[in-house]
Amino acid sequence: MKKKEKDMEFIRQKMDLTFCLRRKEIVEVEPTVLEVQERWPALFLEEQICEEFCRVTTKDLLWTFRSALDKYSPRLLRLYRARKGYFNQDMDSLLEKLDEQVVSAVPYIPLQNG
Repeated sequence: MKKKEKDMEFIRQKMDLTFCLRRKEIVEVEPTVLEVQERWPALFLEEQICEEFCRVTTKDLLWTFRSALDKYSPRLLRLYRARKGYFNQDMDSLLEKLDEQVVSAVPYIPLQNG
């Protein structure tokens, strides 16, 4: 019988304690993803993915991801627009929706004469 509510603080503490062992095992043994999932199932919880990233890199995963997204989004959008024929209709409608959101988010500033 599976427990419905996970004690995330308990899991975080135990994952912190076993970090060195886990890293050594992963680096030296090179287990498959399935083996890692069987041995360390908490690593596949969203909270622990973020925690493990921080344990390994000392950086916040979501902040790092969002920063990279902010940095590379304009170039990706230019690429998508330049290669319109390579993508399906879904990409076109997605870009149109994005354009609508950008236009509605930019405040209207009237031009002054003179």
